[in-house]
Amino acid sequence: MKRSKALPLSFGLMFAVACGGSDGAKGPAGDPGAQGPAGPAGPVGGTGDPGTDGTNGNDGRDTIFSGPGLAFEMMNASLTGTTATVEFTVADGDGTPLDVDGRYTEGAVSVSFVLAALEEDADGEGVAYHAYTTREQTSPITMETAEQASTDSGGTVEVLSIEEGRYRYTFGTPVSVMDEGWTHTIAAYATRTFEEVRYVANHELNFRPDGAAVTVTRDIANDDACASCHDDLSAHGGSRRDVLLCQTCHTPDTVDPDTGNTVDWKVMIHKIHRGASLPSVEAGGTYEIIGFRQSSHDYSDVHFPQLIERCEVCHTGEDADRALTAPARDACLSCHDTTSFVDPPPAGMVLHGGGAQPDGAPCNVCHAPTGSIAGVTESHLTALLDPANPSVGLELMSVSNSGPGMTPTVRFRVTVDDMPRDIIANPLDTLRLTFTGPNTDFATTWQATVAGGGLAAVDAADGVFDFTVGAAQAVPVGASGSYTVGMEGYLRPGSDRFAAFSPVMPFAVTDAAAVPRRTVVSSDKCNACHYDLALHGGQRKNPGVYCATCHNANLTNAGRSPKPEGEDIYVNTTDFKRMIHKIHAGENLTQPYALGGFGGPIDFGHVRYPATLSNCDVCHVDDSHQLPVAAGVLPSIEEVRTCLEAPGADTNDTCDSAMWVVTSTIVLQPETSACTSCHDSPAALAHANIMTTPDGRESCATCHGSGAGYDVDVVHGN
Repeated sequence: MKRSKALPLSFGLMFAVACGGSDGAKGPAGDPGAQGPAGPAGPVGGTGDPGTDGTNGNDGRDTIFSGPGLAFEMMNASLTGTTATVEFTVADGDGTPLDVDGRYTEGAVSVSFVLAALEEDADGEGVAYHAYTTREQTSPITMETAEQASTDSGGTVEVLSIEEGRYRYTFGTPVSVMDEGWTHTIAAYATRTFEEVRYVANHELNFRPDGAAVTVTRDIANDDACASCHDDLSAHGGSRRDVLLCQTCHTPDTVDPDTGNTVDWKVMIHKIHRGASLPSVEAGGTYEIIGFRQSSHDYSDVHFPQLIERCEVCHTGEDADRALTAPARDACLSCHDTTSFVDPPPAGMVLHGGGAQPDGAPCNVCHAPTGSIAGVTESHLTALLDPANPSVGLELMSVSNSGPGMTPTVRFRVTVDDMPRDIIANPLDTLRLTFTGPNTDFATTWQATVAGGGLAAVDAADGVFDFTVGAAQAVPVGASGSYTVGMEGYLRPGSDRFAAFSPVMPFAVTDAAAVPRRTVVSSDKCNACHYDLALHGGQRKNPGVYCATCHNANLTNAGRSPKPEGEDIYVNTTDFKRMIHKIHAGENLTQPYALGGFGGPIDFGHVRYPATLSNCDVCHVDDSHQLPVAAGVLPSIEEVRTCLEAPGADTNDTCDSAMWVVTSTIVLQPETSACTSCHDSPAALAHANIMTTPDGRESCATCHGSGAGYDVDVVHGN
């Protein structure tokens, strides 16, 4: 904002005009008179109060209009003698240069710098970073002191041009160069608060002290790979966001003195992501790092959302093949953390499959990238990842005879390994149709196994068949509008199921043409993190729609909930819109959330969602998270059940299913069901109930609808 300059006051000349005749000529000057006597001395003046110090001005500069955002970039790094310098620019989101001190532009900019060298191996490949900027950390638990990578302190900022937002930073850390031919990286994070919003920018600059061009980098896992699950990855209060920045601090030299665990990037990240399935954790141990202000970070309950053996999920950078061509003991042991290279192995450890190995022994002698039983690629091929596995494909083609009370005929096509499959001569291990409707919101579901007399070949050579359901699977007599059919199938040559993606198709019951159900979430979005999401033993895929065909508004967890005698049990809904929100909210829930499953209840209270929980767009499509919800969406049903079986009626303490009855039904209107699945505090539920009329009409959109004062996107920060 520019200062206004005050205008000076103007004074007019005053003329006195005399009346009468003109004066005569001026006479000659007289002689000077004698000096008069000295007058009496005046009073002595008092001592005034000293004035206060003035504030620093703007050096004659005008304040500059600036807006939100932060852009930060480094250039011209040098390392002369023991002194490192780098120039940088700062600007707002529109490119307006900023004053780092915040005197001429709103919002001071804070910048922190890390300087590290990238060690090279004998082949000239980047191995690991080593930071010059370090600090000492003493553990109050072990009293051990460790040197840790850190940001520079004691450096100075020189203004090169405020008008260009250009500055030079001189590191306070004296540098003893490890190797002038190695790549050196300056990594920095900058923060700025503008109108109470904090903005962050990261940047990294590679250079060589000898002035030659940089040719060696280490780009194994990069920002794009992390973003496939993490959406907006950040750490340490949100200011560190770039993977390369993380690596310059998380070096092999840095140890957590509280636990003794290294925080070397390649070790720490593997262990965090394997978490609960680490061999040491499965054996009863924990994996913990203690961080800033002694904050504990226990990763022992982290579950990777897909098969951990898919190294390519994260290893997507230009140097990603280093995991195959140069396997290293510390990286491998980060996942295989009970493997010992000493014979006999210590207690709780398992001897390496190739026997004892000396320190420094090259792993790639046995573990080639591929082509042998010990090849890195082959070693990570679990049954479900083997490319030699059968690939099953299903295609729904049409539905006929689908009116109320009729028995539909479904035409479909089956392929295996992209070749047509004659399922009469060579049936799949399972092939099933799921019917549900109405498409305004699924409320009724039934299934039919594809087999027997209802199956007829249309073109067996092309894998095309018709299946007509039996009378028990007829369309309900009172059905109207449009319904949906889905299909699931798999081959099971051994213990593993190789399932097809589950297709769905709308069909008309009384409509002139089929009207599909609304699309809420996308399978592609789910698989961005889950890769190939498959549930119920791996046989059901397509979470976008197929999962909702069973997980409808009327489905509760009663069938798999515990049934203890003498207790009232609250039975959760498994309606897709509520269940999925609660599962992903996990550790952020204020109330416990568990569902009964095969083998016992599953507690989802430990789920750590890796993305920003308030970013609905990660899963939702086409603003389907906005209010109000579509017309016809049904409420979710939850229940309280109790056991009427007399104590001692049998020898077990589990209620007979026929005696396990509903004593109370809780109706959660659709908007309340969805929103309070994450916002699950009693106060939030009370608020939603107050804003709902006795006949079930919700007013949520009045305040939270699109464009309203508390628009869902606004309060979620989307």
